[in-house]
Amino acid sequence: MSGASIAAEVNAALAEVARDVGTGSFQVTLLEPAAQPLNPWDAPAGAPTQHLVNAMISDYPQSQIDGTLIQQGDKRLMLSATGAIPKVNWRVIANGVNYAIMMVREYQPSGVALYVECQLRA
Repeated sequence: MSGASIAAEVNAALAEVARDVGTGSFQVTLLEPAAQPLNPWDAPAGAPTQHLVNAMISDYPQSQIDGTLIQQGDKRLMLSATGAIPKVNWRVIANGVNYAIMMVREYQPSGVALYVECQLRA
């Protein structure tokens, strides 16, 4: 099985999570900021680009919350690597809450990104 087909399987599994657990939609909106102007006094050019992606959000286990890197209330976001790959300066809207992305980690054991994990903070 190729890396691309595994990534597609991860995407399909994330799309089915809501049906299996019965707790609603597991799609989030990634907000890619507009391009920054060359001059800092100029306004950004346009509105953020929105990307709707399949994802799963969970809390961090208490054992991983150190109060510095991972704080109480931070969320772990797992999303498919078949769509837009967020960056730290992007934002995420999930369940009506607007989160900042604190960390992004791509899992690509064979050189092909299978899924992405992000740390979110409200």
